Amino acid sequence: MVLAGPVGVGKTALAVRAAHALREEFPDGRLFVRLRDASGRARAARELAADLARLLDGDRPAAPADPVRTAARWRDWLAEHRVLVVLDGVPDERTARALLPPGGPATALVTGRTPLACLGAAHRVDLAPFGVPEALALLSLLVGARRVDAAPAAAERIVTSCGLLPSAVRLAGYKLAALRHLPLGEFADRLADPDRVLGELAAGEARLSDRLDAQWQALDDGQRRTLARLSGRPWTGAFDLDQAADALGLPAGPALDALERLIVAGVLLCPAEEVSAHAARYTLPRLTHLHARLRAGSPDTSCTAL
Repeated sequence: MVLAGPVGVGKTALAVRAAHALREEFPDGRLFVRLRDASGRARAARELAADLARLLDGDRPAAPADPVRTAARWRDWLAEHRVLVVLDGVPDERTARALLPPGGPATALVTGRTPLACLGAAHRVDLAPFGVPEALALLSLLVGARRVDAAPAAAERIVTSCGLLPSAVRLAGYKLAALRHLPLGEFADRLADPDRVLGELAAGEARLSDRLDAQWQALDDGQRRTLARLSGRPWTGAFDLDQAADALGLPAGPALDALERLIVAGVLLCPAEEVSAHAARYTLPRLTHLHARLRAGSPDTSCTAL
């Protein structure tokens, strides 16, 4: 199974929850393999191989793990055990295939920003941001229902400013839980400020901006140019092909190609049901829009000459 969706949509949290719920189905265990670091960047092959070697060999001292040989051992072991393995944050199909067994009783739950279409026969679930009630329920869980109930309008402004992304709502909740004196209305005002919101969504070492930075760096130059141009227009909940073509300065055909490249990259959200290109409504998450606007104006990006 592949869980796909944009940065912050809660892929990892859902995969872990599913793995806990399925403990009785996998007598040989459940394994979690993180393919990205805390900032969202793909981990080095040797670092990942060392983790796999520890899972295979326990705590025994071992020679430095060779990525190719360790991956082969890993696949052979999976092929003989009824385990559930969560491959979290898979960057591409090649990486996933190197860690999936050719057969056997093991089951893999893969999370990634992109649909990983070339993995072939897999059940795919595309995750979308929360609805307002779900986001408010998460915020209440973190800061207390009494506090949210006392300022419902401010609470809704907070989760909306978070783009209804579970990870962003969680970071906002962590901050509010630590700053018990901070009125929800005042914090909502901070998040409404486009120049401040990304800096506010941080708690401890966890920063949403780090993960958005990693997403930006993973795009190729053409995808960055498209995202930068889309971020140059005022943010709206959704836009159509004509509006995108106008923002990109392209005819409808090339504009559609550019949008679809961002969809495949896991940046742009598209309708879940079949609909013609001209009737489709596309969504660029608010925080991705704000981050791209900042990066497009930065002197260290290739998009400054747009």
